[in-house]
Amino acid sequence: MIIKLKILILQIIFNKINFKISDFLSKKLVMLFIIINLSEPLKVLNIVDYIYSDYENAINDSFEYKEMLEFSKNLIELSDSSILSYSKNVYNLIKNKENPEKVKYELSRIREIILNKANLDIYPKNPISLKSGREIYLYNCAVCHGDKGDGNGPASKTLNPKPANFLERYDLSPLRIWTILNVGLVNMPSFNNLSDDEKWNVAFYVLSIKYQNAQKKKVNNKFDLKSISKFSDENLKEMGYKDDEIAYIRTNIENLIEKKDHFYEIFSSLDLIRNLYQKGEYEKAYRLSVDLYFNDFEPIEKNLFAKDFSFASKLEQKFTQLRGIVKQKNKEKELENLILSIKNDLEKARVILEGKAFSGNWAFFNSFTIIFREGLEVAILFGIILSIVKLSENNLAIIISYLGLISAILLGIITWILSQFIISISTLQREMLEGIVSILAAIVLFQVSYWLISKSESKMWIGYIKEKLKSSLNKSNLFLIFSLSFLAGYREAFETVLFYQAMIINTPKTDLNYIIFGFLIGLITIIIIGYLILKFQLKLPLNLIFPITGSILYILSFIFTGQAIRSFQEANLISTTPLNFLPTMDFLGIYPTIETALAQSIFIILVILAIIIIKKEKKKREKLLSEIEIAEREILNIIKSITDAKDRICKYQNLIVNVVEVSDKLKNALLHIQNLETALKEIQNDITLKRKNGQIN
Repeated sequence: MIIKLKILILQIIFNKINFKISDFLSKKLVMLFIIINLSEPLKVLNIVDYIYSDYENAINDSFEYKEMLEFSKNLIELSDSSILSYSKNVYNLIKNKENPEKVKYELSRIREIILNKANLDIYPKNPISLKSGREIYLYNCAVCHGDKGDGNGPASKTLNPKPANFLERYDLSPLRIWTILNVGLVNMPSFNNLSDDEKWNVAFYVLSIKYQNAQKKKVNNKFDLKSISKFSDENLKEMGYKDDEIAYIRTNIENLIEKKDHFYEIFSSLDLIRNLYQKGEYEKAYRLSVDLYFNDFEPIEKNLFAKDFSFASKLEQKFTQLRGIVKQKNKEKELENLILSIKNDLEKARVILEGKAFSGNWAFFNSFTIIFREGLEVAILFGIILSIVKLSENNLAIIISYLGLISAILLGIITWILSQFIISISTLQREMLEGIVSILAAIVLFQVSYWLISKSESKMWIGYIKEKLKSSLNKSNLFLIFSLSFLAGYREAFETVLFYQAMIINTPKTDLNYIIFGFLIGLITIIIIGYLILKFQLKLPLNLIFPITGSILYILSFIFTGQAIRSFQEANLISTTPLNFLPTMDFLGIYPTIETALAQSIFIILVILAIIIIKKEKKKREKLLSEIEIAEREILNIIKSITDAKDRICKYQNLIVNVVEVSDKLKNALLHIQNLETALKEIQNDITLKRKNGQIN
């Protein structure tokens, strides 16, 4: 499966799936990976070896020649004062298309200077096994390079340029091959699914292939791994070894190595750091302490974490403390005690790593522990997030929460695949990645916490909580929900995959099913915990959900802040200044350094300021609410008065109606009376007139 995936990636790079990428562009892409993923000396060595082997054929090819010019410019940019003049000579020679031998001479001078530098500490840390190298080669490399190393493997017909023919390569050193296995070439992927030891085994085996059937002459000299890993066959010939002696060295390297294990080198480096510090050479002691961590502790770190996470974490922290102490003056006693403590722990680490491979039960326990430990934090966070959005009854917010977590898991797996097949992710880069994700998670958590607690302070929210929460989940807040779900998951996903990879390496194939079983049981446990958190949250009174949830998120943000700074310290991006009175409390993100304490102190100050702002806003809201309540009462009184007036008006209106009816009748009666009066007056007048006329007696 791994081989098929690598071939697929090769095909994508080399236009087998309808991608039109020129060889030149591809090579520049690979060189970009080299620039990103290697330490400074290895960057230089990789470019030097590349030009050394390809320049002669590149002179007559315009694209290849342009590539050589580009790489020689990169060489100048990467050069320090010790090799700058030689690098400029290389560029000028290539620019003028000078004889390849002249270019090789200048490159050899650069290579010699780099290899003699004390800080180039890249070499096998454990004994070489040609048998293991052969098995890995046949499984991973023969598909392109062929079983015999002649470059005629089954996949070679589809590749351009063709795979290297190791039978004709005398310029390759184990270090050069190890570097290629780490970063790849234009027509070759990196092989970071292999451990460092496996890469070194392959590198030494590759150089032995051409000598399997050659005549050999026994050599009695002994070599140390640090030197022999840097020598090509050409170098050995320059040292005076004959072809048959080189054949013996390459095919019997396991028996010609002085027996010094990885821990011996670490102990020696610790003693050298102490001696440099005592001489007052603090800067050299500091640089060596950095190299010691990244070059010596890194090869054992992953396997040690897989076997004993707690112990490995404590030992890792001591190496960080070491870098902090050597930067300070007059700390001889503290340095001596710390180095002694590290040595004691390294002896324990040796016992742990030299122990038997994981048994089935132990593999199950470790598998369960890894997923439970890394997933518990995610379960707590996601349970809280989901409870919040479920209260809102906002279906889009619920979907976005799940999308954030699923995206994190997928990206974690993709990152791991990239680290295995495309680019090399070193301990330094892994610590940087963890630090960046942690600090982003802390920022998002702080924002969400502030938002939640600010909402919980308003009494008006208690009555209309669901409606208000639903309306408050606007686009920006939905993005916060997605970011929090994503960061919570991605922060743990990539690291979890790395731990499982280390554990698989240390577990017999017959017991791998225990790892799967432990993972599944741990995952089910985490899902149950997340479900219980969700149920608990939803059963809380509405006026408690927001302050409790917000407070938990503030605490997690505090932890992430400390862990982020710690990761940056381990990546040597931030200084480490001991603060001895502080304890180490990893579960709270508290570490005994000024930098972590300062960052978390600033965080606490920001939380206090946030709470003060929330309280002030609460007082403003309460004052406004009070004024609103007074106005509401006054409005109710006015409405009551208006209602009473309305009732009176209605009564008066009815009375007036009755009066109008009586008035009409009175008017009619008056009219009748007036008519009667008129009639009577007329009768009276008539009578009077008749009296006057004597008509009436």
